[in-house]
Amino acid sequence: MLDGPEATRIDPHIRARLESARGFLAADYLALLAARDSGLRALRACAPGTLFMFPTTPIVAPTIEHASDPARHAALNARALAHCMVGSLLDMPGIAMPSGFDARGLPTSVLFSMPRGRDAELLRACACIEALGATEAGMR
Repeated sequence: MLDGPEATRIDPHIRARLESARGFLAADYLALLAARDSGLRALRACAPGTLFMFPTTPIVAPTIEHASDPARHAALNARALAHCMVGSLLDMPGIAMPSGFDARGLPTSVLFSMPRGRDAELLRACACIEALGATEAGMR
């Protein structure tokens, strides 16, 4: 797809990320899969039903102006996705929920995740968390 006419239909930022993977060797991919399998086994062994909570991103969303500089956009995008990518690598479903605003008034969120196969539990937990937040907001 990257070598055909369809490539122009891909967002330039996404296309740049895909292009950067061209040099990814099969041996690197196999090593990554082995590390992933090891992480999945460790996760299942030490935290089978744990509800993980952490900031969805370590930074607030950058402004649109950052998108005009491809290098800056790539760096900010990698940083913004850092927490989510761990869950994605370990095949953990996740739900981002609003958590407030930063000092500049930009929205923040918290990511709740559970190990693979616990989707229904994750949905129930987040529904309870959401209901608690609504109840707390009504008490103010």
